[in-house]
Amino acid sequence: MKRLLPSLLLLLVAIAAPAQKKSELKAEILSYTSRFTMDSPVSATHKVCKEVLVNSEEGLRAASFMSVDDDFHSLASFTAEVIPLAGGKGYKDKMSAVQHFAEGGQVDKSVYNIWSPTAPYPFKVRIEYTEVFRKGVPAFSAFVPLEESDVALKSAEFVVSVPAGQEIQWYASAEPSVEAKGKLQVYSWSFKDVPVVVDEAFMPEFKDLVPYVFASPVDFAYLGTRGSQRSWKDLGRWKTTLLPEMDVPQSVRDEAIRATEGSDDLQKLKYVYGWLREHTHYVSIQLGIGGYSPMKPSAVAANGYGDCKALSYFAKSLLDALGVHSEYFTLSTRNSDMYPGYASLGQMNHAMLCVPLQKDTVWVECTNPALPLGYRHDSVAGHEVLLVKGDDSELIRVPSYADSLDRSVSVSVLKVADDGSASVDCRQTEYLSGAEEFLNVRNWERKKQLSTLTRGFRSNLENFKLNGVEDNFNGYDGLPGYVPEITMRYTLSARKYAKINGDRMFVPVPVFSRGLEIRRGERHYPLNVRSSFRFEDEVRMDIPLGWSVEAMPADLSLDNEFFRISCSSSLDGNTLVVKVSSSIKKGTYPKDAYASFKDLAKSFNKVYDSNVVLVRE
Repeated sequence: MKRLLPSLLLLLVAIAAPAQKKSELKAEILSYTSRFTMDSPVSATHKVCKEVLVNSEEGLRAASFMSVDDDFHSLASFTAEVIPLAGGKGYKDKMSAVQHFAEGGQVDKSVYNIWSPTAPYPFKVRIEYTEVFRKGVPAFSAFVPLEESDVALKSAEFVVSVPAGQEIQWYASAEPSVEAKGKLQVYSWSFKDVPVVVDEAFMPEFKDLVPYVFASPVDFAYLGTRGSQRSWKDLGRWKTTLLPEMDVPQSVRDEAIRATEGSDDLQKLKYVYGWLREHTHYVSIQLGIGGYSPMKPSAVAANGYGDCKALSYFAKSLLDALGVHSEYFTLSTRNSDMYPGYASLGQMNHAMLCVPLQKDTVWVECTNPALPLGYRHDSVAGHEVLLVKGDDSELIRVPSYADSLDRSVSVSVLKVADDGSASVDCRQTEYLSGAEEFLNVRNWERKKQLSTLTRGFRSNLENFKLNGVEDNFNGYDGLPGYVPEITMRYTLSARKYAKINGDRMFVPVPVFSRGLEIRRGERHYPLNVRSSFRFEDEVRMDIPLGWSVEAMPADLSLDNEFFRISCSSSLDGNTLVVKVSSSIKKGTYPKDAYASFKDLAKSFNKVYDSNVVLVRE
């Protein structure tokens, strides 16, 4: 589950340097031509020719090659030529130079083909290769010629040729030119002198800044089956035909029925979820109708493993045996929205289950039962998903959580010694997606615990110990409103935490920095803050004997279009209490607003850079 971790202690909003000169580019894609020819409903050829100028090691990816062989397509030919531009001898490679890696063992028969050039920088690379497709063509190869920042694209072309009468569809950053050539209908997309993408924090999604073409036949044949992608309902209807028999072994069924006798639907769901946790583990499998058809439930029970499709369908089958209705669905964990007006198989990379209960619908992640039951994790909340249910198949959206629920709360008890050393007892509670990051924190290696929990600590760390972890991960009761939370208690210390200058001691408060980084230079894109998160920090510091408070952080309340922050300081007897609450607001702001952002961020940063000043009595 790929996401921007909201509990990062350093929230960075960066302004990139001015646009690169040619010599500063990592690489330049001089030309890139991709030709996909559909010979029949079940066979196709894909030919690629690519020429790249590589200026540094960072640009090597643009000139490297990777493809995947499986039962449905394979690499047929490969040649590459490397030409050094600063002296030295070039060379040519053929298929024998391509490395092959099979990562799936006995489960996944896919083979990864990989090649990368080596030469003194700068150098040119020319790559040509051909892939062949067999047993069906549900989609054409995706065309995204620019895949990283600081790389130039001079010229690119994507050409799709299909038999006359074959209807195709596309979702692309530009419209194609279309012409008939004999018995073929040819669609061409051309892109020239594409602006270099500059890497900036909170920038728009990368796919919105580069050319892309996703195309596929409307009606397709695949491994003896026929389907349609004219609509999501049509695609869901085809997917339904791939679902196998619900053949849960009789022994598993009988035991489940005995164990849940007299239970309500929620208790039965908890039983099934627990069964997955105890008896199965996740593996990636690309078997059966190109990886679109789940393994049989009997195979999951026998093997003790399955991929997302198999585990979700097993859970559906066992729930069905217990009389509990559920729905199987597929989705993209990468994108929250399906491409508008473009129903296609290639958009979805995951399968899950939803269980409508009397008071709530439970969205069940069957590949990771460590997740709290009832929690819609960050890679599914707010996403469009395809319910696979025959003629009733449809796109629906998984409900999101309110932004206000995403928060991190910490209470730190700070003890400062006469020599400036300090120890901190910290209680940190993470909610919602913040809790998701710490699911298995008890079992992490100490090094990971230390680096994750102490991010942003305002001194050089000396000692760290995780003392306890509590959570409510088994607290789902079938009612709406459940939010996972996890509390971690830990101690840390630093030999030189406070600075002493004569009779004064400067003590960093807050203990953790969450400031906004400000950089000079031109902003290239709008500020696009896609998620909101709130930090609530309290620091309680006992004033060391023989010292008194001379100055403490000023009270502040700042609420503008970008963020919200408040700070209050008070003395409770001999204890100084500092409370800070801050949040970044979700939204899209024009790049011209960055000047205003920088000015306001200075006040934000002063809070997290502040010190308590003690004076020796």
